[in-house]
Amino acid sequence: MRVQALLLLLALAIAGCEGFSDASEEAARADTLGVEAQPTNDSYEVILVGSMADTLQGAAHFGKVVDAETGKMVNVIRLETGFDFGGGFFLSYGAESLPPPGQYSVEAFPSDSLQSRVLPEGFSARYRRGLLINLRATGGTLTLDAVTDTLVSGSFDITMEGLLSLPGGNPRQGTTRALGRFEADAAGAGYIIGF
Repeated sequence: MRVQALLLLLALAIAGCEGFSDASEEAARADTLGVEAQPTNDSYEVILVGSMADTLQGAAHFGKVVDAETGKMVNVIRLETGFDFGGGFFLSYGAESLPPPGQYSVEAFPSDSLQSRVLPEGFSARYRRGLLINLRATGGTLTLDAVTDTLVSGSFDITMEGLLSLPGGNPRQGTTRALGRFEADAAGAGYIIGF
């Protein structure tokens, strides 16, 4: 009786294992079928190449933030990096509301926004991670695929430069290219320190 029960459990375990496969198997199968692999829960992905190589993924939100100096509302798409409350990858637009879908130039972000007090009227970008990374856009393009009250989606190809101070290394200036895609949901108004 015991042997039969063990054989039955073993047969069930083998049959159960055949029904499951790992994520890489699923992606390979999807590629061979010409079907996209299942999306992750992340609403954005940014690939950084150049002086800094990294892949960022996570939640994306959009809304308005207050420019503390002028009191003006600035539209921001925030790609959360999870490193600190004031950090992240930010796409900003200085006009009253976001423009319609289309392709737009990315303007250079001021080298020191706290000193110049003037943010670009068009699109610009910044990536900050604590005291380790402070990159600003020097140019590029941003394509908006959808702009509604609840969703903003698109992609970008932006050149960035600034200070890189990776753990264990000395601070240095660097240039990085950021290639990304996002689907941001509405997050309302807010405030970002030192934006």
